[in-house]
This record gives sequence, C-alpha cells and structure tokens, in this order.
Amino acid sequence: MTIRNLNIFITVYQMENITKAARSLHITQPTVTRAIQELEDHYKRRLFERIHRRLYVTEAGKQLYKHAIHVTASINQMEKAMSEMDEAGSIRIGAGTTLGCVLLPSVLTEFQAKHPRLSIHSIVADTTSLQTMLLHNEIDFALIENAPDDPSLGRQFIGRDRMVLILPASHPLCDRKEITIQDLASQPIIVSETGSASRSFLEHIFSIHGMKLTPIMESGSMPVIIQAVQAKLGIALMPQRMVSLYSMAHAIVERELSYEVLTRENYLIWHESPYVSPTFQEFIETVKSSASQILS
Repeated sequence: MTIRNLNIFITVYQMENITKAARSLHITQPTVTRAIQELEDHYKRRLFERIHRRLYVTEAGKQLYKHAIHVTASINQMEKAMSEMDEAGSIRIGAGTTLGCVLLPSVLTEFQAKHPRLSIHSIVADTTSLQTMLLHNEIDFALIENAPDDPSLGRQFIGRDRMVLILPASHPLCDRKEITIQDLASQPIIVSETGSASRSFLEHIFSIHGMKLTPIMESGSMPVIIQAVQAKLGIALMPQRMVSLYSMAHAIVERELSYEVLTRENYLIWHESPYVSPTFQEFIETVKSSASQILS
C-alpha cells in the first residue's frame, strides 16, 4: 500500500470510472487497475464491483475512502509545512455568499500582507459545495453561515448573523405593526439557490411551521434578489448584513418577523487532521480576529 495507490483510489472513487481517472491522472488505464488491485490484495477486500459495465463502490471502498482522504490531507499538509519554512506555499479558502462579501476580503488582505510569498486562492460558493470540496481536499478552509453537516470537520465558531424580511416600500405588509411567518404563505417569495445556507435555513424555518417554501424566483446572487424586490417582483428573507451592503435607500423596507428567531451561527471549518501547520493555525487566528470586529 502506497500514497500513490491511495491517490489513484481517491480519483477512481470520485470519478466512478477507471478510464476517466487514468485520463485525469495522466497515467495508463492498466496502471490504475493495478493500483486498485494492489489495495484490494493488501486489505483482502473488494473496493469496487463492476455491474453491467458500471463501477460501483463497495462498503469496504466507502470506509477506505474516508480514511484515505484523511491520510492524503495530512501528507499534503506536511508537504506544505515543509515548503512554508521559507514562507512559500499555498492556501485555499472557500466562503459562503454572505461571509464571502462581508468577511473574506478583510481576512485575505490581512493574511496576504503578513505572507506576501504565500499563494492564496479563494472561491465563493454555496455551503453544500464548500463542504464537499473540503471532504475531497479541494480547499483547506471554508467560511460558512451554518454549522457543518459532517461531524468529522474541524470547526471554529466566528459569530452570528440574522435574517430579515425585505419588501418593496409600497408593499401592503409594510403597514403592519407585526409580520409573522404565516403572513408570507400567500406572498411571492424570492430565494437563493438550492444548496446555499440561506435557502436551507429558510426551508427549515418554513418546515417547522408546516409550510412549504415555494419561491417564484431563485438566484445565486444576493444583489439580484435585492433588485428583484426593488422591482416589486416579490419579497425575500435575507442576511441583514447583505441588505446593508446592497439595498437602495427608500427603495425597500427592512422588517423583522415577529415571534421568530432568525439567527444563524457562522463557522470557519477545515478538514480535521492530527497536524495543523503554523501557517494554517495563524490563518485560523486571523479569521477569529477579523470576525470579532466585523461580525460582532
């Protein structure tokens, strides 16, 4: 069993195809097949089954994948730690839409100033995609607006945000002293895309009240949602910090929902490993420091 074999196995697992894995790794198909066979011989377990020319992972394969990701992530971090002895190296950060706007820029600016030779790559995506990217070792850290789903992920609480209702200034609900979640049942509602933290949060709130979220419009762009509300296409529940960044004075009204606690917890998450390099630990501290100022 070698690290090379584990890396080949991980690629086959993720692509569910030996030919595609070989092409991705720039090696021959027999080399991939041999690596999988060596792992199966070593552990005396079938990792994949071929049924009607398709590749299916076995339970043993699923278990090996969980461990292989940890092992290869640790090796990668070790390699980075050694390269960072002269302050070179790289770090990959993902962020949800809200934290990508209100927190990520200040974190990256501060950290890059401390480590000018460090290569930093960042991406803004939905929470579901970010957690998948972490588990596949495609990014090192992620800033997300809800607690992570996978208990194996390391996490650091960094603050809270709250959701508010935004309406066109002329909307009939603006005259109400109180607005409840039930008042939204008959309203055209605009939401963020499936997989986002905001969408998951709202679906949860609606389900608690036995209501189904049936949007008239979906978008991965918060500014687009706000513009749609301003154009009187509907109403929306959005993170208050995003509303403050993008809303136009007098064009929309911001309201709290009565009797609802629309507060979310924000986290920095990473792939748990027995070894965390000094640079990675410093990044965690930088996020905590910036978040205490911006998210407080």
